[in-house]
Amino acid sequence: MKRHVTMTLASVFILTACGEDVKTVEWWKAHDEQRAEFVKKCRNDNAKMKTANCQNATKADFHKKLIGDPDEAHSPEITSFGEDD
Repeated sequence: MKRHVTMTLASVFILTACGEDVKTVEWWKAHDEQRAEFVKKCRNDNAKMKTANCQNATKADFHKKLIGDPDEAHSPEITSFGEDD
């Protein structure tokens, strides 16, 4: 049992060390150009689409297209409060 746990931990360590740096959905939302380029690559490669970065980038892309960029949404300017014109 102890050997099994040691082998499992060693495998996880090796796979993590060899893998690419996984970026969060929030990171992909904040980097539009990189996201668009990366999502295009993901959609053209089924094996790559299974990676964490592709999953996060496509989630961010979907979210941005569905909801938009909250920084670009402007609420109307209030010029008076409680006064009738």
